[in-house]
Amino acid sequence: MSRPARFSQVLASGLTAGVIAAATAATAAVFSDTTASSSSGTNAATASEWLAVSFVVDSDYAATGLVATLLMTSSSGAPTLSLYSSYVDTYGGSSNLIPDSPIATFTTGASSSGSAAFSLASVDLTANSTYWLVLSSSGASDWSWTATTGGSGSGHTGRWASSEDDGELGTLWFTQSTLYPLQFSVPEPSRAASSLACIAMLGVLGWSRRTSV
Repeated sequence: MSRPARFSQVLASGLTAGVIAAATAATAAVFSDTTASSSSGTNAATASEWLAVSFVVDSDYAATGLVATLLMTSSSGAPTLSLYSSYVDTYGGSSNLIPDSPIATFTTGASSSGSAAFSLASVDLTANSTYWLVLSSSGASDWSWTATTGGSGSGHTGRWASSEDDGELGTLWFTQSTLYPLQFSVPEPSRAASSLACIAMLGVLGWSRRTSV
């Protein structure tokens, strides 16, 4: 075997291991995920009744993409998902219990039976901050909840909230941390970056194999 061919084989082996490691890291990294729990029922999101769930970010992210998946059972309208900051009480009271101000609106992606996907192309996230996914809908959409507050991820909180149109929609929230959180998943942005790295390494792997022939 020639030296270039042997080098290409070594390079290919290293790249293969890198692809596997990157794919493994990409799969594991989530801010919060409650989709593994069994569904216990549904809550409706409408134009006059909003639902929200929170998660915590562990690092700073600048101009990063963000995706979210929520378990949906039915919809007669167009659901809207927005990213909100979390209310911080500057007078010494409790903080991070309810949404505060809208930051961005997600683009609604493909919906399949039982789930709906949403994405943000670019957003700034601050380390150790709580964020909220706020759901509304032009019609009625039913979203799955679970009877357990358990979940996975570095930023899982188990906290959800709701707001109704009594003149204070989006400003008056009812919050809960022990009952019926919505089922959702928010991967860390590094997951998307790892996926791109996998694609790039596979491209180099294919090139190294061609040059070794």
